[in-house]
Amino acid sequence: FILNHEKADRYDTMDVFVASNGRIITCNRKLGNVKIWDGNTGAQISFFEVKDPFNFILRGDEAFNSGDFSLAIDYYRKSSEKDEPAGMFKLGKMYYDGTGVEQDYKKAYECFENAFRHNYMQCANILGDMYLNGLGTGKNYEKAFACYEESSKGYGDAAKVAKYKLAYLYENGLGCQLDYIKAKSLYQSVLTLPEAKLAYKNLLEKGLGVTASDYYKEAYSAYNGKNYSEALKWFEKSSKLGNNDATSMLGNMYYNAYGVSRDYVKAREYWEKAALNGDSAATGNLSLLYYYGYGVQVDKAKAKQYL
Repeated sequence: FILNHEKADRYDTMDVFVASNGRIITCNRKLGNVKIWDGNTGAQISFFEVKDPFNFILRGDEAFNSGDFSLAIDYYRKSSEKDEPAGMFKLGKMYYDGTGVEQDYKKAYECFENAFRHNYMQCANILGDMYLNGLGTGKNYEKAFACYEESSKGYGDAAKVAKYKLAYLYENGLGCQLDYIKAKSLYQSVLTLPEAKLAYKNLLEKGLGVTASDYYKEAYSAYNGKNYSEALKWFEKSSKLGNNDATSMLGNMYYNAYGVSRDYVKAREYWEKAALNGDSAATGNLSLLYYYGYGVQVDKAKAKQYL
């Protein structure tokens, strides 16, 4: 019969009960144990461990954070034996990193694969990496693709990394059909990742799956950042693919000596080409050239024609 009950700490992890026979019962929800004490002598009479898989994870985390890795492995293993995927993942991670145990990719793979089958998506990327690189299992690009694809449906950094890895697979035709356009699109979606930005630039350099518009956006970004040599390179590629705005911007760069020596003749050539395709800014610029005689004979009548 319980006479009294109270919370023993401000974290609400311990319950204390006082029984009618004078015994004290403590229930630690964090550690998952129940202890019975003699209320007079303070001696511990009994101890019970709650064998809940999530409790094993909590105790494993506590051991891990205190540096007792062997105990952490023991608790994570107990949790995984009760089909708790978080325990499988944590145990796999210790084998993967070699933390408190000899590094063992095969055991890590078995843990991650089991957790993935229990729909634990936190392990999807690392399992995909193991399939991609043949760590602990044979290389399997199709399974790597499936892991990354599942992870990419989530949120946060893990989803971003997964999209980058999918782009890499599409770019190289690994586990999927070669598709530079899909690779480009995925890289563009995660350009905040340095490795994705580098890979996207590589596609631009090689001209794989990119359009005149892609080149123009890259050029204009460089232009606004005053990286004129880079801007010139991308404007030229965009112009060659028929982007009229890029052609007009090349005229601006030669006129203003941005990243190149000032050259009114080249500026006029680019502006004339852009004007023929309806660029009003290029038309206005040609008017100024003829009015003031920049790179041409002064011809105010022709200047007026371009207005």
